[in-house]
Amino acid sequence: MKNNNISVISAFYPLKSSIYSIEQYRSWIRNLCKIPCSLIIFTTEIYALEIYQERHKYLDKTHVIVKPFNSFAMTCPSMMDLWKSQKGSYELYAMWSLKQELVRIAIHQNIFKSEWFVWCDIGIQRFSKLQDYYMNFPSNLERICSRGRMAFLEVERIPQSYIDDRSDSKPVEQPFPEIAIGSGCIVGDSEAWNEFGDAYKDMLKEFILRGWFAGKETDIFFAILMEKKTRAFRLFYAKQFVNIPGIEWLSFPVILGGNIDAEIDMRFED
Repeated sequence: MKNNNISVISAFYPLKSSIYSIEQYRSWIRNLCKIPCSLIIFTTEIYALEIYQERHKYLDKTHVIVKPFNSFAMTCPSMMDLWKSQKGSYELYAMWSLKQELVRIAIHQNIFKSEWFVWCDIGIQRFSKLQDYYMNFPSNLERICSRGRMAFLEVERIPQSYIDDRSDSKPVEQPFPEIAIGSGCIVGDSEAWNEFGDAYKDMLKEFILRGWFAGKETDIFFAILMEKKTRAFRLFYAKQFVNIPGIEWLSFPVILGGNIDAEIDMRFED
């Protein structure tokens, strides 16, 4: 494998609790696989061949890691008991918690000898007619992201009251904003991801001790940010890049590809 400075990591595991069909996911996988980035995908043996077929133009930039869904730390029996205790779609809670673990596995292997690692949900590109907006992803990353810091999309502006409490080092309290930090696309270098992964596990324990619902990974991300459990995040404002209502939450890959301007929330530029 040749050196590619940015690795994009994703995963596909068909879950019983998913609200989308396998065919719907297949269409999203096809869209993602058309992007000529260095791509690592975790999946089962059943879907590995399909992914390689979709990536036939970019086999030198493709690595599929075949691992069963229950073979990770966040999906071991004791953790699955935890997710079940959270009431609801426990398989989805487990899948959402895996993001930091899968990226750290990819960092450890570092098949492409990269310096930057981007998590992308397998459904991050949902509209075939918008493919051109995503084709440069993530070519603008090194210009707008900062080493040692995690970069997220700020889907909706975080109320100033939370920023004020953060400045005063007050512990975060629920309820959290319904939609604040996006988790569909996350950026960091190896140092930032490893630190963030440790902070995630520690904050997950904190949620359990505090008796808080722990199934939504974005709540945990938000608490890490507000309680300064890792170095400051860099947050980019979500943007509507086409005339489709609600498209903003899918805009981070478009920003990272340089097809719309990046706008940073300067309140977190400590």
